Amino acid sequence: MDKHRLVTLPDGDQIIVFDELIPKQLQESIKLTIDGEQSFPWYLIRKIGHSHLNIEYQNPKTVDGGGFYHSVVDDGEVISKYYDFFKQVLFFFTDKTGIEVDKVIRIRLRLTNQQKDHTHETYGPVHVDFTKYNFTYYTLLYYIEDSDGDTMLFENVWDGDKGSYDPGKITDPKIAYRHTPKQGCGLLFNGHRYHAGNYPIDFNTRIVINFDFTIK
Repeated sequence: MDKHRLVTLPDGDQIIVFDELIPKQLQESIKLTIDGEQSFPWYLIRKIGHSHLNIEYQNPKTVDGGGFYHSVVDDGEVISKYYDFFKQVLFFFTDKTGIEVDKVIRIRLRLTNQQKDHTHETYGPVHVDFTKYNFTYYTLLYYIEDSDGDTMLFENVWDGDKGSYDPGKITDPKIAYRHTPKQGCGLLFNGHRYHAGNYPIDFNTRIVINFDFTIK
């Protein structure tokens, strides 16, 4: 059964939670594409946080480990042959919600592994995906597999002023919503909301597709 629901956060902002964003057949096709007999191109990243900004995270709960990524669209430019395949997720998103995607800013897959000293109470670097855009955009996470690497949405929302962006100084953010990955599910939220992806503990990996886009 198609299930998606609005969830109201403490500040009144709303997110959409999808219990099953895409059909089972496409779920399995995506899993086979990245984890089947054919080699899928993953690229190493040693720090998940904004390494190019040299941010020092003062929050003791932050674990900034590495992982792997595959960029499909970057800054609006298609850079992967898998674009048409993964963009199918957005078609089902529109079909379920009636929300039309305008400009796709980024599509990126992210794979993270277990990290030393990581616990269920710690999390990855608190961030927003882009600091170069102060206009409204949305982030849609699609979860490729079950995992205990939760997504944390925080009460903090970036004001769009690039000069004010310094997530390293957010020392005790309050969690507004916590989502545990399940295969086929999804999560939509305001791209300016600070969030973090958790590393898995009981599962070997956490694999998600991150879509950033504007809407019509």
